[in-house]
Amino acid sequence: MNSLIACHECDLLHQVQPLPDGGAARCVRCDALLYYQKKDSLDRTLSLTIAGLVLFIVANTLPFLAMKSKGLVRETTLITGVKGLYLQGMEALALLVFLTTILVPLVQIAGMLYVLVPLKVPLHPQSAALGYDGGLHDRHSGLHGQTGQDGKYRSGLSPLFLCSTDIRLGGQCGIS
Repeated sequence: MNSLIACHECDLLHQVQPLPDGGAARCVRCDALLYYQKKDSLDRTLSLTIAGLVLFIVANTLPFLAMKSKGLVRETTLITGVKGLYLQGMEALALLVFLTTILVPLVQIAGMLYVLVPLKVPLHPQSAALGYDGGLHDRHSGLHGQTGQDGKYRSGLSPLFLCSTDIRLGGQCGIS
């Protein structure tokens, strides 16, 4: 099944075609840019995510504020700031600071790595197509799965995202 894209300028429908790195698709009627393929987009995204992880670790381990008074030096990191707010009775503000400076950025970076690393680095060798338990190998995600007694293929995803694909019906996916 071919997907279509409409020109943003003249509404002419075009079939979406795969593009080479650095290529661009233009409207045949008005020459407007429809879409383009950035060169090495996966490599750049992964490298920026890893750089973000390094900077996140640096920002959360090194002190960002130091106060010196009468020979006494007091240094503060983000987590000690959250702890200080909590101990002063400002629990809601401490939670907000914790969520916005530590938890949400960490979850976002971890999620990006969870998606990008398997795309870049194959986690299972191709020779593991038939594993020790006779299961099938999911060639799209690189994960090991099994076909159950009901004839549905169960991919090797985590329990939160188990996906059953009925191979007899052409690969429709549903939550199981």
